[in-house]
Amino acid sequence: MAERDSSGTGPVDIPFTPGFPPGVGRAHPVHPSDTLVMDCNVRVPMRDGGWIAADVYRPRAHSRHPVLLVASGYPKKLDHLPSNPAYRFRETSDFEWWVAHGYAIVRTDARGTGESTDGQWDFFGPGEQSDLYDSIEWAAAQSWANGRVGMLGQSYFAQVQWLAAVNRPPSLACIAPYDGLVDIYRDLAWHGGMFSQDFVANWAARQIHLNNLPFEPAPPGNVMRFDVTGELIRHRLDGPFYRARSAFWRLDQIAVPVYSIGAWEKVRLHTRGNVLGYERISHVPRKLLMLGGDAQATFHTEPLMRELERWYARWLKGADNGIEREPPVRIYVQGKNPGFRDENEWPIARTRVTELYLRPDGLGPEPPASENERSLEYPRNDFLRDMGAVVFETAPLDADIEVTGPIKLVLFVSSDQPEADIAVTLAERSSAGSTVVTRGWQKASQRVLEPSLSTLLRPFHPHQSEEPLVPGEVYEVEIEIWPTSWRFARSNRIALSIANGDRTHFYGFKAGRDSYHFGGRFPSRLLLPVIPA
Repeated sequence: MAERDSSGTGPVDIPFTPGFPPGVGRAHPVHPSDTLVMDCNVRVPMRDGGWIAADVYRPRAHSRHPVLLVASGYPKKLDHLPSNPAYRFRETSDFEWWVAHGYAIVRTDARGTGESTDGQWDFFGPGEQSDLYDSIEWAAAQSWANGRVGMLGQSYFAQVQWLAAVNRPPSLACIAPYDGLVDIYRDLAWHGGMFSQDFVANWAARQIHLNNLPFEPAPPGNVMRFDVTGELIRHRLDGPFYRARSAFWRLDQIAVPVYSIGAWEKVRLHTRGNVLGYERISHVPRKLLMLGGDAQATFHTEPLMRELERWYARWLKGADNGIEREPPVRIYVQGKNPGFRDENEWPIARTRVTELYLRPDGLGPEPPASENERSLEYPRNDFLRDMGAVVFETAPLDADIEVTGPIKLVLFVSSDQPEADIAVTLAERSSAGSTVVTRGWQKASQRVLEPSLSTLLRPFHPHQSEEPLVPGEVYEVEIEIWPTSWRFARSNRIALSIANGDRTHFYGFKAGRDSYHFGGRFPSRLLLPVIPA
């Protein structure tokens, strides 16, 4: 049977996919057939004498095929489960589809997870990165491989693509990190220095459960011994622990083409990484695709797989399909009249930075002449129902406004405590209610900036020290609000909400009063990347 070809010219029309119907997903059990060879639990040797377990799916045809490495700490023995919201770890795509299109799949369990019971999991560290390198070189050397290896997968499976690429294995020919972060400290664990307790604790607990399946013997004691939650809590500041596990600091070492595909919905985890990853690899062929809708659901649609296959066909099969000559950026603009648009660069060159000042009557283009403040006392007596926030809104918009790119809030803050946590929500408010657009977080004690990495619209904080606040003194704090693309509708309002915490981050042991100052000496303002109509 001849392999299928979906690598024709032109970008694929990817539909907005809000989610799967219950129980529906393209991922499903794969079995050997007259066109597919399946080898389970192949032991892949590592340079230190250890091994990891791999399942190999490849065309039965007697020829050499490009390889897609699918690697993570999510056990491959669960790959039979459907990809839907019940199983957010099912992020591997449809192996039969890829084999039918002429690719071999090498699906590995990270060392110390799943069926790779030799050694201990290193949580994206140097050990796991070394194993990725060795897995790529092993796959390229197999008799059924053409010597070119790419990588496939979402989230964890995407994060390790960035990490593999910065280590430059010779046989890695391209990557396509879909929904994948690059900075464990800022993207996953400590948003603006505020601990992402909800995600970290739940994800770590799930990892342990995934590797301790019911009705099976318990795994060896070395499996899943890494204490994710404890280690992240103990490392409160950025430093060697995080930098060894984060591709961000070495993105300039990537030497292969990169298709960075992200989703606007993944604020608090991956969105920032896909955007920053693209920005910092201008020295290699690159594309950026930012999606709306549900990231997991979209990943398992055939149009998305066809778009990925165009990328892999170009760099793994040598197909001259012109994908690298197309506009490098494609974004889904959310809000009013949503849809995709091509761009020639990111950030968008025609962006007009627009400042909206905090005012007694809301948000406006002119700063108030006199000094004002609004305060929050905490915790509220009705904390479980309402944590409290101060809200600043524009007047009803007299025209549609598109905001696309990173966003910054400059806020003047004081407190009667040595610390002030700042949680920011940007929303669109209409007569029907409020829709969250994006969010940002920042600890005032970690307000120091790294100028070399900061831009007009994106502050970068080193998070390597804390400077307690002097009670009553006013401090200028720049808050990174995660990038988005959103068209606010005429007659609606842009709403900025400022709180001293939220439900997803560790609230801490605080009781006091924070004040937000604006006007006069304190020009607190929101900086928006407005795209002219």
